[in-house]
Amino acid sequence: MTYRDWLDVFIALGADRVATCPNCARGPIRWRFAANDDRIGFGVIWCEACLKGARLSRVRIPDRFDTLPISDIEEFSRGVPSIDFVED
Repeated sequence: MTYRDWLDVFIALGADRVATCPNCARGPIRWRFAANDDRIGFGVIWCEACLKGARLSRVRIPDRFDTLPISDIEEFSRGVPSIDFVED
């Protein structure tokens, strides 16, 4: 499982395609994003079953994903469980 695997999941979900966890292939994929008005921002994407995932930064957030304002870091953090993040 690599960062690129998780990036592929993000791209697939952003294009409204089905994607599975690159680690366990079981759980639903969850996400949380924060962005400016131009939808450039950061976020996390993870598997709800195994709690593996990746941090994404300076990415264009596809319109299908809800976002929080970048300034609302407390709200952003409340929605993210303890995840084992893959490193670059």
